[in-house]
Amino acid sequence: MWLKYGVNEDGILICIEDVNRGKTSLKCPYCNSSLTAKKGKVKEHHFAHNDQTCRPIANREFPTLPLYDNFNVQLSGKDLAQLKLLWQEYGAKNYPISSYLVTSGLLKAGVLRKNVYLTPPEYEFSDLGKVPVGALEFRQFNDVQSPLLLKKLLKLELAFKHAKHKNAPDSIQTY
Repeated sequence: MWLKYGVNEDGILICIEDVNRGKTSLKCPYCNSSLTAKKGKVKEHHFAHNDQTCRPIANREFPTLPLYDNFNVQLSGKDLAQLKLLWQEYGAKNYPISSYLVTSGLLKAGVLRKNVYLTPPEYEFSDLGKVPVGALEFRQFNDVQSPLLLKKLLKLELAFKHAKHKNAPDSIQTY
């Protein structure tokens, strides 16, 4: 697992693809250590801590955060490319997005939302949609992350209840 985002001095997440290789002014979202952009030809581009890492990759006992550990918001490559283009042309300029430019994949993933206060109603980036383009301010990241953590917790609790029920002594079947 690679660290793909650093935080700038304004608290905005910056993608590894948006910086030059070498030492940066970006900080780790976990420990606030300075980061170096590693952009070689063999490994996937990523950030590395300048000092000791705050979270060894081999230690998987730590809980994972849905958007920090994996920024996959369930978009196809085509939809992700469309999202990035929409950000450059509309989102970064805070312009409304016409419905004919919006794909069903973008809506299903929740990266765009309809602004019903515009006439006619048009679309804008949701906070979740700002994550893949590196535009979500770090202080807003928790607002996006919390519902995903609760959803993950609910799945784990349901799996536990199912396993507990399945392995209960009174459910033993005899043949």
